[in-house]
Amino acid sequence: MKEITIKSTIDLHKKLEEIRKNTMYALFRGQSNSKWTLIPKCGRDGYLPSKDKDAFKHWKRRANAFLEKENFTDLELLTIAQHTGLATRLLDWSLNPLVALFFAVETNIDKDGAVFVFNDGRERKNEINDLYEINEDYNILQPTTPINRVANQHGYFTLHKNPQIPLEDVLEKNALEKIIIPHKMKNEVLIMLHSYGVNNLSIYPDLDGLSRHLNWYYSSNIYWNTSEIEDFE
Repeated sequence: MKEITIKSTIDLHKKLEEIRKNTMYALFRGQSNSKWTLIPKCGRDGYLPSKDKDAFKHWKRRANAFLEKENFTDLELLTIAQHTGLATRLLDWSLNPLVALFFAVETNIDKDGAVFVFNDGRERKNEINDLYEINEDYNILQPTTPINRVANQHGYFTLHKNPQIPLEDVLEKNALEKIIIPHKMKNEVLIMLHSYGVNNLSIYPDLDGLSRHLNWYYSSNIYWNTSEIEDFE
């Protein structure tokens, strides 16, 4: 896996421009700690990956009370479960590099973040027969958008056959690139993203996102002048 470290926001823009010129099909993932591997939540420490199917079964049974329609596919339901916190064997990706960049810098301010650029040329699937029995190490899924978060985040997923094996361990050498964002740049990048309209409110288009955004905005008052804070809406 190729790895580079960004030195400035100018470097960052140049790198994103380079990616845009070279491919239209890359997917992006941001992680707020550059040391973390690409493992779905149910494969991480503290979870039992063999039980994620059971957890999803019980989630579906109880989630009906909160869903606005009845005829979701299993992939749509797993997408909703993933985006509302259930430990699944899905790993989130985005078509938008700025979305990935947001996740790389928004938390763990004292740790270097990373944006992964993924392009293996594999077909993106809209549906899959069995989410828990796939023939390959992973599938790339282009789901429908059952909730606004998926739409706003330009969401894609990798679905992992064995969620305990990091994705980077099963990929061909040139399929993945890692862009490290030094922790000292994180606040600067957050401010930059906010000016581009990428923030908690755009990432999470609901009351939760609104509250997160306002908390961040007013706790970051050193970056704004008084009139900007008073005029903010």
